[in-house]
Amino acid sequence: MMTRQNWVRSRFVTTWLGTAVLLLSFALALTSIRDKSPTFDEQGFLTRGVAYVRGDRHMRVGHPAGLNALNALFLAADQQISLPLDDPSWQTTAFHRPSELFMWEIGNDVQRVLFLGRLPTIFLGMLLLALAGRWAWEMSRRRWLGLLALALLAFDPNILAHMRLATTDFGLTAGALLAGYMLWRFWQRPSWLRAIIAGAAFGLLQNTKFTAGLFVPIFALAIVGYCVWRVVRCVRREAGCRWQDALRPLWMLIAAYPLAAFVTLWACYGFEIGTLPPNLPTFSQLSGVTVPLAHYLEQLLDIGGRMQKGTPAFLLGQYSDSGWWYYFPVAFALKTPLPTLLLLATAVFVYLRLLLHDLRGRRFPSPFVAHAFLSLLLPGFGYFAIALTTDINLGYRHILPVLPFLVVFTAVTTAVTLAQVSVSGKQLSVSGERWAVGALLGLVLWLAAISLWMYPHYLAFFNIFAGGPDGGWRYLVDSNLDWGQDLQGLKQWMDENDVAQVWLSYFGEGRPDYYDIDYIGLDSWPPRLMNPDARPFYPADPA
Repeated sequence: MMTRQNWVRSRFVTTWLGTAVLLLSFALALTSIRDKSPTFDEQGFLTRGVAYVRGDRHMRVGHPAGLNALNALFLAADQQISLPLDDPSWQTTAFHRPSELFMWEIGNDVQRVLFLGRLPTIFLGMLLLALAGRWAWEMSRRRWLGLLALALLAFDPNILAHMRLATTDFGLTAGALLAGYMLWRFWQRPSWLRAIIAGAAFGLLQNTKFTAGLFVPIFALAIVGYCVWRVVRCVRREAGCRWQDALRPLWMLIAAYPLAAFVTLWACYGFEIGTLPPNLPTFSQLSGVTVPLAHYLEQLLDIGGRMQKGTPAFLLGQYSDSGWWYYFPVAFALKTPLPTLLLLATAVFVYLRLLLHDLRGRRFPSPFVAHAFLSLLLPGFGYFAIALTTDINLGYRHILPVLPFLVVFTAVTTAVTLAQVSVSGKQLSVSGERWAVGALLGLVLWLAAISLWMYPHYLAFFNIFAGGPDGGWRYLVDSNLDWGQDLQGLKQWMDENDVAQVWLSYFGEGRPDYYDIDYIGLDSWPPRLMNPDARPFYPADPA
């Protein structure tokens, strides 16, 4: 039994170690943004965000306003940052031309815009890391396992890559974990207040990105699953309650959860009641209809129109407009760090053994097995499974929300294996605990070394299965590798190698001229970078 002195010492050590990990992750993200040019989506999101915070909501970018507004808070308060209000393009709903003007052509300091715009995402990242650590600690009842979850995310190159960008992917990831955590807390001690808080968290999630809607059926299944599990335990007299009592939390959620979610989402838009504009890209019959959340619905209908056009994608040397069902499994296998994959595979193996142990004994799933599945595995693997059905194969970032759930699952399953958590009324003892803890520490240090080695090029990370960052381009491109973020790196390479001019095929919204890059434009996006007089260039036969 742990004495009070040992408990205080353990709490002191884990608190300070956790703080150190957070500060190191913050430093890695903050110092690496200065060397990165804008990624493909950032200038449009920041332009829309500044306009939105300053009261102009006409622009359509196909995303909820929440994260764009969050990223623009510091920019909108800076009077030196201006918008191209006098340009004719500002009178349209399109964002491409106004965002080009905002970032490059009306005198705004590009580096200042990027730094102030990306900073809120880094702060959001600190909240996500702390929340993951807290959840793993509460669920496992071991502080050091909270520290494990924190470290696995803090040093993950994919988390570090998106934690420093003014985009929507990381906000969706943080919002999903918050909503999942609050729903789990409700089930630990159901109350009206916790039902309202859980619903409010889900409402905030819906204001991050429209793919957050995929969590609606997932969380609904989790709620039903929890109720079934509680009722059966009561009927079988395993929990000392009546089945009617077990259903009371369900009535709380039915009454409070969706209402709190809707009110929270509506409050984010100032309880707006507006009229949907004409020329909607989808469901044009809704034009002129007055509804709550009109701006939110307008953006939803806009992204619906874009998704109908299809999105080109690359995988394993293939090109497609319709995607592949196995795109995300390949991306997850090639871009997730090997230490994380090893720990996750071990955790899944241990969990399946526990599940089979319950089933063979004809027992209903134990509390740990039920909570781990309904709160962590169902959101994580459920979101991943739905992603397999989409044809939007644009990068690992689209499955980033599954990572925190799986990392917390890994940590709490480690508790069952190493920390002798009670399972089915018995203590699960494991020999060689010190050796295993040492192995865990080694894996975390390995992951930390990977993050330091990749600095500051986290977006281009690939694990050894892909041959590392140098081999990743053979398997995946787009936001998995080059999202337009390395114009500064290209200029640095040219200076170091005394290269005066390059043939440039570029995908992004940056301006090579801004970084003093002398180039001949090849096939690029946007097309304005292409040189119409340039002859075709084939990398396999440069001559």
